[in-house]
Amino acid sequence: MRPAARLQAAIELLDSIRGGTLPADRVIERYFRDRRYAGSKDRRAVIARVFAILRDRAPLAWRMAQGSDQPVDAVMERATGRELALIHAAVTVPADLALFGEGGAHAPDALGEDEKVLAQRAGDAALDTAPDWVRLGYPAWLDASLRRRFGAQLDTEMVALNARAPLDLRAQLGDRDLLMHELKEQGLAATATPISPWGIRLAESHPLGTVDAYRRGAVEVQDEGSQLVAALTLARPGETVIDLCAGAGGKALALASVMDDRGIILACDTDARRLAELEPRQRRADLRSIRPLVLRDGAPELDSWTARADAVLVDAPCTGMGTWRRAPDARWRLSPEMLAKSCALQAETLHRAAPLVRPGGRLVYAVCSLLPEEGEAQAEAFLAAHPDFTPSPPADRWAAAGLGGTPPDGLWAVLTPARHGTDGFFIAVFTRSR
Repeated sequence: MRPAARLQAAIELLDSIRGGTLPADRVIERYFRDRRYAGSKDRRAVIARVFAILRDRAPLAWRMAQGSDQPVDAVMERATGRELALIHAAVTVPADLALFGEGGAHAPDALGEDEKVLAQRAGDAALDTAPDWVRLGYPAWLDASLRRRFGAQLDTEMVALNARAPLDLRAQLGDRDLLMHELKEQGLAATATPISPWGIRLAESHPLGTVDAYRRGAVEVQDEGSQLVAALTLARPGETVIDLCAGAGGKALALASVMDDRGIILACDTDARRLAELEPRQRRADLRSIRPLVLRDGAPELDSWTARADAVLVDAPCTGMGTWRRAPDARWRLSPEMLAKSCALQAETLHRAAPLVRPGGRLVYAVCSLLPEEGEAQAEAFLAAHPDFTPSPPADRWAAAGLGGTPPDGLWAVLTPARHGTDGFFIAVFTRSR
């Protein structure tokens, strides 16, 4: 693909993402599945441009709004892929403006006079007077929540949440150091994650289908923060562990590895299609301790497991705000109604999990979100409703879990990209009285 064709592909993708309901990565996957002629370098270049524009969507809209009487949120809502790509080029690589109208079947049309004026005006505009939500790229209605979480560190934390995320792997089978050596021999820049004892960090994304260690199940894709959720469960060989919101089974696989594949891991989810993704991953890693269980309404399947679990993991459905590095478009689809729905589901799931924990057992609550409504508020409400549970601070469990670095202070573990290099996570551990 010529550079102009790559630009046009980015414009088409931005319009599809803007006009649809699917996450950006799914839209991109479908787009290139129908365009086999695009090589790996073409795909990487197009995807890099698309994600850079999605991350800067609010600042780009702010620049577009200068000199008009329209509010920036209205401009951002209606901005087309072509307009966003135009402003992004004007601000970052002005030479790319020449790609418009370069010629060829797949190049974007030439710039009109109005577009040239818009590009000039946007390129000259500064963000000095922009509100924080525009400058830092988050929905304005989340301003109070994010300030409660980050306080004076709002700028630092949001800059980290807007940066590109590395690709983290977890050593599933074999020694981490040997696996890193193997990956380096394949030309991958692999380093050990600083906190998780199983984590391997790749500086850039890579098609894992070409990686031998991945094909044979020796490594799995898993952010370091997600690995820490499994680690803080302190699962031991021979125990019974219930993963109540297993999804595609990433944490269940990590638990099976920690438990040396001895014991019972009940991997539960209401989404049968998503849970079905666990089977090939479990087979590839040659693990036998995981039992998938699809839950119906009311979860009657769990009745026989009352007070039998040594540990219950609730990796609850949430807004996913902590993964904005990987899904920059998700922030603009989020609404107050979606947050309220997530919070209600989290409280319901915790209530369902509590009776499954045996006396002396533990309940781990985690969300890949940094919003206090989904973190501290849920943990405190759970404790108020379940006086037979007490919090187990991360400092009490960090060393036992074999984790590096310094454990977070306080009752809960709050992980952020700026402080820990992970996705954003809130983790609470509760112990049931004997």
